Amino acid sequence: MILDPPHDHVVRGRQARLYRALVASNGCDHPELRSREGLNKSILDFQTHNESGTRPDSLLQNQAIACSILGGPSMARIAFELVQRLPRRRNWAPVQFRAGLDTMAGEIRALCRPNLPARAETALGAERHGGRECLLQRHQVSPAVAHVSLKTKGKCVLKHLCRERCCAWGLSLSFAITSAVAGEPTQADDFPMVEHASFHQVVLADQDQVILNNRYPPGGDSGFHAHERDQFFVVIQPSETTAQALGQPLKAGPTLAVGAVGYGGEFGTRRVHRVINGKKSEAQFIVVEFRRAAPNGIAVSTREAAPQYVQVVDNARLRAWRLILEPGASVPTITQVGKGVRVVVRGGLLSTREPGKAPQLLWLKPADVAVQEAGATRALTNTGNSTVELIELELK
Repeated sequence: MILDPPHDHVVRGRQARLYRALVASNGCDHPELRSREGLNKSILDFQTHNESGTRPDSLLQNQAIACSILGGPSMARIAFELVQRLPRRRNWAPVQFRAGLDTMAGEIRALCRPNLPARAETALGAERHGGRECLLQRHQVSPAVAHVSLKTKGKCVLKHLCRERCCAWGLSLSFAITSAVAGEPTQADDFPMVEHASFHQVVLADQDQVILNNRYPPGGDSGFHAHERDQFFVVIQPSETTAQALGQPLKAGPTLAVGAVGYGGEFGTRRVHRVINGKKSEAQFIVVEFRRAAPNGIAVSTREAAPQYVQVVDNARLRAWRLILEPGASVPTITQVGKGVRVVVRGGLLSTREPGKAPQLLWLKPADVAVQEAGATRALTNTGNSTVELIELELK
């Protein structure tokens, strides 16, 4: 497929400036992509080079974006295919592209708006988010279905493409640019796993579990990510949040209390969603993901001899308890049968006593986690001046 000719000399000038901004964003210049003839040839042999892996990543990146910059409506599908194909085989280095977004955003606006068809132009409105005017906001352009948003100074890139084709050249251009800049996939299989999502930090991992500290700043967006494992969570700091399943609208989530717990069974399915924290406060959750597809079948303790442990979850995968110790309070000795995890909800000074060992003092803070091995025997005393609250679980 050959590139459509540029619309006029003004557009050609904007194309050149936009491409220079692209080159500046990742420091790589490829002269063969500057001319229409060179780019046409490059597009024709893209498949061969991509399959054989002989092209450097920077050239593939520039080629994909240059396709949309220099092309017309006929380039929408090619640009989409390039964007789809590259993340599976190459490192797109999205951080490098974001660095050049400030410069590119203004050029995108100048390039897109003059060339939008009347039916698309009438649907474009100046929407404000937090007092900032969006450069481009579009929700429905028939027959294409696209959602593209660029915030002032390039600080936010959000897009969702539901079909492969865009009828308006301006929208196909902005989609291809934002896709490459954000480095975001568009198919469910291409989204990162939950442990690689923004604001999700792996604290501990072994053959049985992955423990995540999910801490969101005000307004923090995890981005779309995938869940494929059963998981247990503890709320450390609640906040007003919204969630969005892939292809669905945003929905307000429940505001849970500090210390609330929950369990979700995900094995055998692939759930893709994202979480956006509200702008008023931080949000923090400790999440325990279970790596094994099925429980080990190990027995766990009952802790009936220590009624201060209040059972909060009991299912085929785990048993969990909540322990609240006021200052000076103690809990009798228990023997942990299964391997487990301790999550601190409210911290303080805690004394741990094990048979044959000197007492151990622990200065705990909220969101502290520890793996507790099977067979451990211990008694606890709150020796501080603040209430200590723990969630402890054992794996079955």
